[in-house]
Amino acid sequence: MQNCVESPLKLKLLLTFLIIVSLTACATRRWEGVQSEYNADPITVAVPGKLAPERVREVVVYTFERRQWSIVDSSTDRVTATLNHRRVNAKVVAEIAGRTIKLMDYSTDSEGNKIIALAWVKALEYDLNKNFERVIGQ
Repeated sequence: MQNCVESPLKLKLLLTFLIIVSLTACATRRWEGVQSEYNADPITVAVPGKLAPERVREVVVYTFERRQWSIVDSSTDRVTATLNHRRVNAKVVAEIAGRTIKLMDYSTDSEGNKIIALAWVKALEYDLNKNFERVIGQ
């Protein structure tokens, strides 16, 4: 009787593990081989209100740093950040043009293959929108 109880539990645990591994792989490799296609039409974030360019840059830097990204270059119209995690060398450039921020992705896997860290870019998009809302509300 004990084997009947353990077997379904072990099966559920194994399936859960496989689903998590599959989702992690999809989050970082979904766009493998088509980085140039993603960057031709990247995720964008609208800059709300009439924030000064320096304040927009500060919000972008803050957003990267809150997610443990390292800022490697920063100017009024561009912030470049990197994150090395889970065999992914993520590099995202936030291009600030007028009232729009483009999140360009130049990430690679541990073997140097170009990939899109889509889940991470989407997390940055979400955080940027939330951080702009917070700044406008102050």
